[in-house]
Amino acid sequence: MASKVGERAVLLAGAVFVGSLGASAPAFAISDETDLQNAITAATGTPGVQIVTVTGNIALTDALPDVTDAFAVDGGVSLSGATGAAGAGHDGTTGDAGAAGSSSLTFSGAGASLVNAAGGIIQGGTGGTGRALTGADAQADISATAMDGTVALAGQIGIAAGDSFDITANGVTRTITIGAGETLEDIANKIEAAFAPGQISASATQTGTNDTLTISQGGDVIDTLTLQNNNNTPLTAMAFLGPFPSTINPLFENGGAAGNGGAAAILDATTTGTFVNDGTIRGGAGGAGARSIARNGANGDSGDGGAGAVFQVGSAANVQSSGAVQGGAGADGIGLDPADRGSDTSSTLGIDGTAALAGHAGIAAGDSFDITINGVTETITINAGETLSDIADEINDLRNADGTFSAIMISATATGTNDTLTFSQDADFIDNFVITNNNNTPLTALGLTGPFPATITLSPSVPHYNGSDAGDGGTAVLFDAGSGGAFENTGTITGGDGGDGGLGASGGAVLGTGGDGGDGGAGVTALNGSTAVFANYGTVQGGNGGIGKAAGVRGTAGADGAGGAGILITGDGITVINGGSVAGGFDGSGAVRANAVTINGDNNQLELHTGFSFTGGVVATGTDNALALGGTGTGTFDNGTIGAAFQGFDTFEKTGSGTWTLTGTDALNWTVAGGVLEVNGTIGSADVTGGRLNLNGTVGAVTVSGGAWRRRHLRQCGCCFRRHALTR
Repeated sequence: MASKVGERAVLLAGAVFVGSLGASAPAFAISDETDLQNAITAATGTPGVQIVTVTGNIALTDALPDVTDAFAVDGGVSLSGATGAAGAGHDGTTGDAGAAGSSSLTFSGAGASLVNAAGGIIQGGTGGTGRALTGADAQADISATAMDGTVALAGQIGIAAGDSFDITANGVTRTITIGAGETLEDIANKIEAAFAPGQISASATQTGTNDTLTISQGGDVIDTLTLQNNNNTPLTAMAFLGPFPSTINPLFENGGAAGNGGAAAILDATTTGTFVNDGTIRGGAGGAGARSIARNGANGDSGDGGAGAVFQVGSAANVQSSGAVQGGAGADGIGLDPADRGSDTSSTLGIDGTAALAGHAGIAAGDSFDITINGVTETITINAGETLSDIADEINDLRNADGTFSAIMISATATGTNDTLTFSQDADFIDNFVITNNNNTPLTALGLTGPFPATITLSPSVPHYNGSDAGDGGTAVLFDAGSGGAFENTGTITGGDGGDGGLGASGGAVLGTGGDGGDGGAGVTALNGSTAVFANYGTVQGGNGGIGKAAGVRGTAGADGAGGAGILITGDGITVINGGSVAGGFDGSGAVRANAVTINGDNNQLELHTGFSFTGGVVATGTDNALALGGTGTGTFDNGTIGAAFQGFDTFEKTGSGTWTLTGTDALNWTVAGGVLEVNGTIGSADVTGGRLNLNGTVGAVTVSGGAWRRRHLRQCGCCFRRHALTR
């Protein structure tokens, strides 16, 4: 196929070309990333260089050199930017952040040009993950006094049977007493048995010479451990690090934040350049925040998605896109895993879940038990004929009818043999709840874990109850046109979706927080203009915000992310033309839609062409921003929507050679600069500087400095027109 950048680059099936092609152009066969880097370097500033890739996809591990000439990507090829480096170190408090992903391609210079053919994919790199705190980071204290681990500890180094020491983790203190005949390994086993599994690790050597006892933070949760002599001074005798009480602190506490996704392509043409996209350009996804297993730590926030394409173009640059441009997705926040939820399952054998529960295990019709969540208690009565599944359904009906009981999930088996009833915390709404017998003892009869009342809670090995915030979606197109430049879209432009926040939980006296959802990215963000033009005849869609996650009944839920605007203008002097569809994204709840267009700069113009549509508000907050009816076609505009659907505009114009009909009523002044404006409704006044005003409705006053206007009159002889030709 022929390149849209002219004879400087010609596409063959499955090929990538960089540079200017001539009849005797030297060719570089590309089989890997290194070949491509070398070829781009050779092509820079060298006419007649031909680069051909023989492989379908190249996933980069490092940034490519800037492209200063023509570059074309065929439909058989995809280029993916390098993933950002993962965080590796820490500052004593927080793990290092991950690095941003790289762009696939960066173009610079006056002659830089790009063609991405249909089926070609250019994608930014994923953000790097933050440095996580894991079980491998557990810190320890090791005895330093020479001991024989194969014999009883009592009697060595001044230690006697009955000596003891305390270990405190998460506010819980356990006393470890050295019994007669116990070896170092026996003491290590005592320590681990005194705490929840995975909370503390202890080990001992048994060589018979210079043996040691190691007390370490656990592999599932990292607590600050406090060691203290209790009866006599065995810790001092074993030469653990003092003075006592001594602490074993975490290496660091907070997981590192993730890196942002890289932009797919950065197009920086200082004056001229043509950029054509018929394929897909997609920003890199944000990286995942790092998890922390420190008791008082925090998970790292996740990364934002990268921009689809960054266009930093000059006054004569031209961008055309009939393909897809997508912002990168923000990564989900890091929170509790559904596997962390607590549960209790009945254990009495011989219960047939397909038959009535009453009559099994001594349970009678009318027996009952209570479920309490956040101070609200519901009584569940076992009625005649009800099966285990009926009991589960009755509880789940409460859950669905009352948000208080969203924290409980009940299930039952119905195999006919040894069936069970399971009480579980909900995977999406984790909070403690209490079960207790009410009338008689059906919970005891079912073999659920007592004594009652019993609390179903998270495992002690869950380090903390907070979720981290998600990353925002990336803008699809970042249009920074400086003193000019034009971008025409006939394809689809979609902002990246924000990630969902991390799941939090509440348990006991701990009130967790859920992570905030990420905001959706804008479809198009226009930074600077000064006569720059963005024209849409396709579809522009803002990204959707992510869901703010819950933190049980009593914790604080994260906020939903906001939807992204379809088009966001933050600069001055920019013209946006819409003859297609523009829509804002939804927030995380799916109920609130963002503006289709938000204009925060000054002296900008939104020009409507035939076929335009907006889903969401159109709002200008700056000064001297204009709403224009333009193009070459014929259209109708309801003047009465100004102030409601179209807010904050200061001037109103008819431009272009087409014909627009105004309906509705408003007391605004319209300037007619070109084409025909048919007024069938009511306007405040009209200033005719060019084109023609046809007044079929009502206008307060008409001022003419050019062009023409006419008014329709009704006479008994029929309908005629009187035309008033006005000249400057």
